[in-house]
Amino acid sequence: MYRNDGMVEVTACFGHLGHEVNSALLPLSKGDVEVVKAMLMAGICPEKIVSDLRSKYFLPNEAPQRQPRLYHLTVSDVINVADWLDIEVESDSDHPASPSTLKQESAGQDRVEEIFHEDDDLRLSPTPSEKICLKEMLDEALRETARFQAQISERAYLYSRSERLDLLEDLNGKLLSLLEEFTN
Repeated sequence: MYRNDGMVEVTACFGHLGHEVNSALLPLSKGDVEVVKAMLMAGICPEKIVSDLRSKYFLPNEAPQRQPRLYHLTVSDVINVADWLDIEVESDSDHPASPSTLKQESAGQDRVEEIFHEDDDLRLSPTPSEKICLKEMLDEALRETARFQAQISERAYLYSRSERLDLLEDLNGKLLSLLEEFTN
């Protein structure tokens, strides 16, 4: 993009050549930072910001590497923006689904419902805030898996382009072994 001062602004991944840019690996744009800043200024906690933006920016028919950068936003990204802009972040203990809130609640034991099933196993029912937190953690883990898959695909593509059959076969063997480990 050309700027008024004669400079050219470029966004690209310089980690590898010959592949499509993976949005998860790009830095936040100025516009992305402004979106995060507005939410921080509104007093929204980092976990909620990540959750909201992930839902808002998800494109159902796009591959993970083609999702907008804000879809790949992490809590660390939000905290880094807050630090960079010197914005005080709402304490995660104020957020009903934060780990510290859940830890405080679990210490009280008064929130725990004991349910006995026919087999007399003791079951603990999660509170609504635990369910929200679990969903956010699952969503984050799934995004991280998508980022790893994109990196593996990029690596495989590079091995193929550089005619490194040995490395490609080694990668495939390790992936198969890992897949078998988690399907048993």
